[in-house]
Order: sequence, then structure tokens, then C-alpha cells
Amino acid sequence: MDAHIMVRIDKKQKEAFIKKAKEQGADASTLIRMWVHDYLKEGG
Repeated sequence: MDAHIMVRIDKKQKEAFIKKAKEQGADASTLIRMWVHDYLKEGG
């Protein structure tokens, strides 16, 4: 992969997102890539 997207979110949201992702055995980058893939697949 050769591209980056920078997103600004609330610090507490970021921490909660990363914590929940880890609890589910994932990481933030993977979940965001999955969301982008699904969004484009659905015709977003």
C-alpha cells in the first residue's frame, strides 16, 4: 500500500476505537480499510 489518509477525530474516540478494535483482534487501519472497501463496493 502506498497511500495515506489523515483523519482528525476526538482523542477519546480514537482511544475507544483502538481499544475496541484490539479487543476484537483487529487494528484501526484494517477496520478503516474494510470500511472503505465496503463503502465503495456498495456504491457509496
